[in-house]
Amino acid sequence: MLTTTLLLNALLLGIGATIFMDLVAWVRLRYFSIPSLDYRLVGRWLLCIPLGQFQPPEHDAKPVATF
Repeated sequence: MLTTTLLLNALLLGIGATIFMDLVAWVRLRYFSIPSLDYRLVGRWLLCIPLGQFQPPEHDAKPVATF
């Protein structure tokens, strides 16, 4: 029972946080003309962590990703 409640609370919190972040991004774009975060930069940064680079890469630099 406790595990079910915990999972339900985590799910509701995640949904609520996503709705809130989308709403804030929409308000910023609509009323202030501020674009939202470019998640490609976050992905590039995360790809560099296994390579031992913890500083964000240059904007135009693309890390080599091997899968």
